[in-house]
Amino acid sequence: MGKNVKIKRGMDIPLEGKPSTHIHAISTSTTFALKPTDFKGLVPKLRIKQGEEVSVGDCLFTDKKNDKICFTSPVSGEIAEIVRGDRRAITAVKILADSSDYKYKEFDTKGYSSKSADDIKSILLESGLWPFITQRPYGVIADTDVSPKSIHVSGFDSSPLAADLGVSLRGQEASIEMGFAQFRGHPVNEGFLVTGMLIPLCMPPDVPLWMVGLATAFSVVIGKEVFGGTGMNLLNPALTARMFLYIGYPSSMSGDSVWTFLPEGSETVDGYSGATNLGELASATAEGKPWSDDLLSASIMDSFWGNIQGSIGETSVVACLIGAAILIASGIGSWKIMLSTVLGGLFMGWVFNISGADGAYMDMPAYYHLIIGGFMFGAIFMTTDPVSAAQTERGKWIYGFLIGVLTVLIRVFNPGYPEGIMMAILLMNVFAPLIDYYVVQSNIKTRLNRVKV
Repeated sequence: MGKNVKIKRGMDIPLEGKPSTHIHAISTSTTFALKPTDFKGLVPKLRIKQGEEVSVGDCLFTDKKNDKICFTSPVSGEIAEIVRGDRRAITAVKILADSSDYKYKEFDTKGYSSKSADDIKSILLESGLWPFITQRPYGVIADTDVSPKSIHVSGFDSSPLAADLGVSLRGQEASIEMGFAQFRGHPVNEGFLVTGMLIPLCMPPDVPLWMVGLATAFSVVIGKEVFGGTGMNLLNPALTARMFLYIGYPSSMSGDSVWTFLPEGSETVDGYSGATNLGELASATAEGKPWSDDLLSASIMDSFWGNIQGSIGETSVVACLIGAAILIASGIGSWKIMLSTVLGGLFMGWVFNISGADGAYMDMPAYYHLIIGGFMFGAIFMTTDPVSAAQTERGKWIYGFLIGVLTVLIRVFNPGYPEGIMMAILLMNVFAPLIDYYVVQSNIKTRLNRVKV
């Protein structure tokens, strides 16, 4: 027997199971069908006959209740069969597709920006696109005679047990960027290649690939294209992707489920997980334990060389320093931002050291903040993003210094978020334009005073 589900509030139906995460390759079909039963409340009225030749976009049937709404052919070919069910109701129109190139019906879409609303509506109705505009809350085809109060454009299927968007987009990150570039009419910017390399580097090594794909799509669409595309983004795209996963899938980004360092002398195992150094320090601070090197599962030298747990790009300080040298020598990265970030972290760590407060973080040597966690990776590769960072010379010093200060503050006072560099950079990305504004205004005021003298 079926199971009755009583809905008390809302429409959250507790369906069991979940969609498959496997994508299967299928062979190309030679027969296609358009089914009126796929559209709620539709009573079809045929416009074609069996054996008739049709092109892509030709009207196959309309709605008896509204003859203006056309349902068009998805392929060109011959009408192979008109399938009927009970009481001769039309259940499907089958088309034997052409084996060679498809033939297309032409629609007048030129100069759409200057067309009236009625002209656009006519094109949508005639071309078969109107049936895909649904009216809420019942999910029926939108009424052509009613002006909508609002229009919502959805980029994914919200139906129960619909395919996971992260799985569908896996490996398509570059295609999304290229699609937006074509839509906007500009070439693909090489900045996406840099973002595409930085995103995996700021992820744990065992994070599922579909999560990386979903986060990359989010960073491209929400982090960049919403603001106008490459060069207009307010936030660092790579950190936007990491923040998306940290909020949406926290157990895969931190805590005990990520890969961790196995001390020398331990037995070899197939897999091991545990808290990071920053996680251990946060726990020790919450428990009121005093500072000691024994609190860290990996020594400071292991952290320096990279024999530790953490995200792919953040574990080795030596590798980050080599990257810094390359960025500075090539003129790509700003040494002022890098240095000021380090100075800000050292300053805030030193303030806590001399404050006299108890706790592991308070007594930990200030330079430890630079070595454990992702401080150096963020200070070198993330803070120096040429778009989201401060642009003025004095602003770069202020921007970097505040990132270093905020990183240590977040680590010490927010035990639920042990790593602070990501949050600090994103926060200062928002304030970077304001910093530049006041630096420029200060320079203008100084020069005006000189002119008056």
